[in-house]
Amino acid sequence: DAILEVTETGLPELTEPLKDQAYDQARAGNGELLAARQAVEKSRHAVRAARDEYIPDVTLFAKHGYQDGAPFLVKNMGFFGAELSWNIFDWGKRKGEVGQRVAQQSQAEENLVRIDKRIVIEIDKVYRKLERSKKMLDVTREALSLWKENTRLSENSLKAGTVTAARHAETVAALRKAEAEALQASLEYRLALAELDKTIGLLAQSKN
Repeated sequence: DAILEVTETGLPELTEPLKDQAYDQARAGNGELLAARQAVEKSRHAVRAARDEYIPDVTLFAKHGYQDGAPFLVKNMGFFGAELSWNIFDWGKRKGEVGQRVAQQSQAEENLVRIDKRIVIEIDKVYRKLERSKKMLDVTREALSLWKENTRLSENSLKAGTVTAARHAETVAALRKAEAEALQASLEYRLALAELDKTIGLLAQSKN
């Protein structure tokens, strides 16, 4: 009798994204992460602006004068110079502002790291499940390949009369079990892939 096979025929091809690609996809549209990055950049600008307050104001000037009271001096004279001004009594306040801005920058950077770490943890968790299911799929496919060969040899032996029909039936039953296990492993792997895609999508759309 012809042996019916339990196969993955009709199922779509498996495509497993690289882990780095999964990270990038999840980060790309994550509103929370984008907002955190903007907060870090804004805080850095604020720190630079606060530190710039320490820089004194510089005023350049040029003057022209005319004199005829001292014959030993030229009559037309030009003056060039620079004037620096700052309030030394305000430095304590400015120092406090700089410290506050630096603390805000540190907080923004820590928040960015926290959000990015959460994305990585979520992807890693699903990826571990995907890797486990992939290993199981490889094992069951290898076992299926061996049982197919055993069944082929058993059929030849049955035709040659060197193996009983009952023994051959046992071999065919083992093949059926191997086929079912391989198909189950394939479905679990596909479910893990779907879960990874879903996780990437949810993280990419997160705005909280």
